Amino acid sequence: GQPVVADVQKYSFSSDGNAVDAGFDLSGLRNMGAGSSSSTHGYVAAGGTTSEALVNIIDKFAFAASSNATDIGDVVQQRCRLAGHSSATYGYTSGGTTAGAGTPYYNNIEKYSFSSDGNATDVGDLTVGRGSDGGGGSSLTHGHTAGGYAAGSSNVIDRFSFSSDGNATDVGDLTVNVRHLVVASETNYGYAAMGYSNTVTIQRWS
Repeated sequence: GQPVVADVQKYSFSSDGNAVDAGFDLSGLRNMGAGSSSSTHGYVAAGGTTSEALVNIIDKFAFAASSNATDIGDVVQQRCRLAGHSSATYGYTSGGTTAGAGTPYYNNIEKYSFSSDGNATDVGDLTVGRGSDGGGGSSLTHGHTAGGYAAGSSNVIDRFSFSSDGNATDVGDLTVNVRHLVVASETNYGYAAMGYSNTVTIQRWS
């Protein structure tokens, strides 16, 4: 199986420097989950304890406290290698797989509330099911799922609305097909970096 840890680390936005242990842990060992953030809490949804043993847990931890994360609900589809997104009021997950070659690639878009603890609900589908850590981005109004893997690395950029539940639409392509990428978001652009594509390119889309 793959190495798994429960550590939560943090690093400063105001000054450059190394990450430090935040002083608390997730509720259990896991990897390949999806992260989301409210203004006060961090969330980690789904993932696995190894590459073959999956969990459906949604963990929540406070930014202002030092206590361990708590399990506050479940995702609908147990899976790993999924993308995470954040609106002002909900955390979202999209895509994912059950791990291993030849296993299903999911198109699920799920959301869970930041204001009250509870299970996620399935609110729509991506244009194509894919896993292998498709990158999750968030604007103020939409979630974006970029890249990933389904019978080959993908270049698809999907977008779905935060204001109304529904399916994603294909709104563009990355410059290269890539999986295992990292996506960062600002108000006007999504950025994709790293990934399994033999490139050091940093890409962005509006």
